[in-house]
Amino acid sequence: MNREVLIFGAGAVGRGFIAEIFHDAGWDITFVDADGHRVDDLRKGYDHATVWNGKVTTKRINPTSVLHTSEHAAVTAAVSRCHAIFTSVGVAHMEAVASSLGPGLTQRLATGNKVDLYLAENAPDVAQQMRSHLERVLGRPTHWQDQFGVVALSVGRMIPSEQTAAHAPGFVAVEPYRQLPFDVRACRAAVPDVPDMVSRPEISFDYFVQRKLFVHNFGHACVGYLGRELGYDFITDAMHDRVVEARVKNWMAVTARSLATRWGTSPTEELEHAHDLLVRFSNRDLNDTVTRVGRDPRRKLSPRDRFLGALELTARASGLQEARQLVPAVAVAALASRHYPGGENLVPWVHEQLTGVASELGDEFRSLVHAIETSGARAVFS
Repeated sequence: MNREVLIFGAGAVGRGFIAEIFHDAGWDITFVDADGHRVDDLRKGYDHATVWNGKVTTKRINPTSVLHTSEHAAVTAAVSRCHAIFTSVGVAHMEAVASSLGPGLTQRLATGNKVDLYLAENAPDVAQQMRSHLERVLGRPTHWQDQFGVVALSVGRMIPSEQTAAHAPGFVAVEPYRQLPFDVRACRAAVPDVPDMVSRPEISFDYFVQRKLFVHNFGHACVGYLGRELGYDFITDAMHDRVVEARVKNWMAVTARSLATRWGTSPTEELEHAHDLLVRFSNRDLNDTVTRVGRDPRRKLSPRDRFLGALELTARASGLQEARQLVPAVAVAALASRHYPGGENLVPWVHEQLTGVASELGDEFRSLVHAIETSGARAVFS
């Protein structure tokens, strides 16, 4: 019997990333989704395209089964027999997924049949949140924690949703990058034999979380905010501006080196990863906008998130002088916030946050904001 992966959520990540790597590894694929129209469409199969600066590679993916969340008996049967379970539904829907998992996992408890639940949600503390939901369904973790692993993933593949509108239902376009880091220490069952799933058992998974947030997400947001201040609509256009490329390259190098210091990894390896990200940001077929990348600036500028989190990591790992190199990135993001929904001016709030870390950071931030407002971002950063 073929190995089967059960995927809750057939959105961009579910069908564009998870399904593809399992399809290529020879697994059977079962989707569970709450969208009735999507369920009907995916039962016919769908086209999956990999796009890279004018080059397109297309394959057809035919799921073995596509279930609606209301098909309780079929979902329970799939949960009870599958070899791996993935979610890609958004944190707000994880509780509903836990309820759907309950009957099938209860059956597995009775037979001692282990399985791991992999969470492609890219949210802080996502594994702990799912454990809490499962506890309400299955009882205390002492009854099931040795049988069911709750495994965080770091999803770094960029999937341009704007590509899908002009194509057949189910179509998805993705960039070539395919690595899917996972928290192998949390696994209880056999790890899927899928080459694109990567782990480093010798290091905490927090390393992958911070690399995604403080190098990838931070750099991407820097392109978005600085690009917006320079008048660009698309990320790829901003990346072809030498001012954007040079500044973001420097800011990402600072966080990459600090990450290496914090976790004892290779600085060369981290800088190569940052460089690869800059190349990926330039992929014109992603059609990604500065508006999408920069949305929700208060969250992105909050402590422990992209900007202030990267600055804190750098201050702790590399010292305050290194952290000062990131203040211009924070200033651009704070000023750009006024262009996003709500039009909130975050400058005073961010100034307060930086001053709480060190008064000199607050002073430099205030001076940079004034310079950008007076002379414009291009004059300041050229």
